[in-house]
Amino acid sequence: MASKKKENGPNTTKKSDKEAEAKTDSKTGESNNEQNKKEEETNNQTETEPPPKMPPLKMCICGSGGGAHCLVGLAASQPDVEVRVLTLHEDDAKLWTKEMKNNDLVVVINNRNGTSREVKAKPEIVTKNPEEAVAGSDYIFMAVSPTSHDIYFKAMAPHVGKNTLIVGLPGFPGFEYQCRDIVGEKSIPCTLMNFNYLPWDCKLLEFGKKVEIINFRSYLTGSMIRGRGICRRPPLMTLQMLHGAEPIFRQSKNHLESILMSHSYIRPAIMFGQWNSWDGKPIPEAPLFYETVTKETADLISKCSDECVEVAKAIMEKSATKIDLSEVKPIFEWYQELCSNDVNVCTDILTALTTSKFDKDVTHEMKKEKRGLVPDFHCASLAEDIPMGTIVIRALADIVEVKTTNINMLIEWCQQKMGKEYIINGELKGKDMKSTRCPQQYGFTTLESIMACQIGSTTLESTIASQIESIS
Repeated sequence: MASKKKENGPNTTKKSDKEAEAKTDSKTGESNNEQNKKEEETNNQTETEPPPKMPPLKMCICGSGGGAHCLVGLAASQPDVEVRVLTLHEDDAKLWTKEMKNNDLVVVINNRNGTSREVKAKPEIVTKNPEEAVAGSDYIFMAVSPTSHDIYFKAMAPHVGKNTLIVGLPGFPGFEYQCRDIVGEKSIPCTLMNFNYLPWDCKLLEFGKKVEIINFRSYLTGSMIRGRGICRRPPLMTLQMLHGAEPIFRQSKNHLESILMSHSYIRPAIMFGQWNSWDGKPIPEAPLFYETVTKETADLISKCSDECVEVAKAIMEKSATKIDLSEVKPIFEWYQELCSNDVNVCTDILTALTTSKFDKDVTHEMKKEKRGLVPDFHCASLAEDIPMGTIVIRALADIVEVKTTNINMLIEWCQQKMGKEYIINGELKGKDMKSTRCPQQYGFTTLESIMACQIGSTTLESTIASQIESIS
């Protein structure tokens, strides 16, 4: 019996092994067949189904003037870009909405070689409702006068997203301070860009229908303060995509460079040169703004520029954080390096100003009276450039203890003509200082706190938090 068991044992084991192997081979074959079938299905899907489409880049453009029209037309003509227009003027929103029902917005573009072309497009929506325009936007462009930025910041603040890029085009000095102050903690993740000029010289021909780009700037330099969020696309690349080959967009090394190179003293200086000796009598026609600049006015502009250079040097010397303001240069050097193609003659600052291709044939803003025309001292040249320009420069000079004799003189003359009070006995303590973008108004009283704004770090968060707490 024992020998039988020994004989039968091995035979039984071999049989079961073979059956197991057969079953394994069968399962393996079935598994391979299923795998091959799945791979074949995947390959078929890859060939027939395109990859999922990315959602369009959403842009909110604030404003309804010529600059806003140009930007809307250029942006809306790009593939995969959705443009929304926010104008807080109800009549403008209604009129533009009515016009775009039957018409595209036409942007006439004049090229440097004398040719021209047209771009036709229309925004998704024109509205007075901030939520409709701002919510979900990847980019927000402020294409309105800086005197209106505060009301737009207040309107958009509840709807700004975490990874939004907010662009001042133009933003003017102090744009970053005002945005951080009004938008508050929601601005911390946002990246801010600020340009002091429009990219082009333009003219609105028919509201909601047609706008013309007369000239492009060669270069446009702006500051960038990166937020903690991540922009959906690289900011400079996106701006270049929207505008094409010109202008070439450049990033300044920090926002102080943009402030000191804003040249916000030019228009006030031209106003001073034209009207300082005016006898108060009406004149028959408005004088040209740039073409009539005198050598004395050009010299004053150069002196103001030199004072900005001195402020830059003092900031570099006194800042505990390493800061490069080497690009803050005398205004004539700036014209030679970046604007030589934008003027007809550039032998000195006088010829650069009087032969500029931008704002050609622009006249001084005037008011009508019975006997003729008188200068309008509440015009944009003063209403924008003093509280949102020269005052900011003067405030930086105070922080680093640099005297700005010529800029002071301009401010004092302009405030008297505007009926404002910014400087009293040489100090920025006038009753109208609260309406300016002076950094001290926002709690930035030291060089270190101003640089914290540039860094966009936790230092900035604590600075803003303390400001909000003190206000509340």
